[in-house]
Amino acid sequence: MTEQNTKYAKKIGLPPGSLVYVGTKRTEKVSIAKIDVSKGFSEEIELSNISDSIKKRKDNAINWINIHGVHDATVIKSVGKQFNIDSLVLEAIMNTEQRPGAEVLDNYLFITLKMLKLTNSDKDVATEQLSLILSQNYLLSFEESGSDIIGIIEKRLHLEKENIQTKREDYIFYRMLDTIVDNYYLIADTIGEQIEQTEEDLLKKHDDNTYKEIYKLKKEMAIINKAIVPLKDAVSTIKKSDIDCISEANKKYFNNVFEHLVQITEEIEFQYNKLNDFLNMYMSGLSNKMNEIMQVLTIFASIFIPLTFIAGIYGMNFDFMPELHLKYGYYIIWGVMTAVVVGLLFYFKRKKWL
Repeated sequence: MTEQNTKYAKKIGLPPGSLVYVGTKRTEKVSIAKIDVSKGFSEEIELSNISDSIKKRKDNAINWINIHGVHDATVIKSVGKQFNIDSLVLEAIMNTEQRPGAEVLDNYLFITLKMLKLTNSDKDVATEQLSLILSQNYLLSFEESGSDIIGIIEKRLHLEKENIQTKREDYIFYRMLDTIVDNYYLIADTIGEQIEQTEEDLLKKHDDNTYKEIYKLKKEMAIINKAIVPLKDAVSTIKKSDIDCISEANKKYFNNVFEHLVQITEEIEFQYNKLNDFLNMYMSGLSNKMNEIMQVLTIFASIFIPLTFIAGIYGMNFDFMPELHLKYGYYIIWGVMTAVVVGLLFYFKRKKWL
């Protein structure tokens, strides 16, 4: 049974809405923090005080709560109870293999997406799930594990603290999507550079390492594509929705995010097609090499067939073969065989087979 099948095995037979963690095994404690973008810091809070911290909003402060870790069903269930979140939404949050998507509910908006990062010296693409719940009064973010994205967003927003004071949770929600999509550009560009390098290598040599690199890059592009295409549909859903938690003034920003996703999708498709072309080039190169080998073998066979025929005739055990008794018979046969070889080589050269 594969690792992914093992992850899902725990959910078999359970009713919808069952809170079972699906993902990489984690043992660290789930932490909860209230992020104050105007002051540029986050304050860790207790599980039981989450809803209270929302109710104690000061002035126009933004209510952004970040839950670091989704592997503890007790914590997720408690958060869901305090904010009256549907059990199916909580189930999706705990399933890190969940396909990116968005759902508009009665009083909040839910979206789950994949954050991408490069590992192994920028050669491999890894994914991490991020789920967001946006309401008129709060923004909840659920991180699968520690990522740099939340910290980057927090720092960027703090630098804009004067402008942020007039914004609400829906703007923070947009900025999170925008930052993640910008990171998609960075990942796609890095993989694109690797594809260009592979193209240069392919023109120089056709070995197993080149084939493995093409296959690996196709796999990385498939991972990126699986993250981006469903998110494009999710943002389209948000764009078309008429939910109160997104102001009319901020809806235009989601059009911008959608356009960026369309551009990245087209770029990914273009790069993926290039890899398919590289694979065809590689297979054509192997085929040409095989043809060259077969051509050489055919030439050798063509030369030795008449020689074998001559040698076979004079190797027969007849009693009366006049040429066998000629004084210079041996040298004559060698001369004939040499003439045949030279003639065939001249013919092959004239036909440009050599």
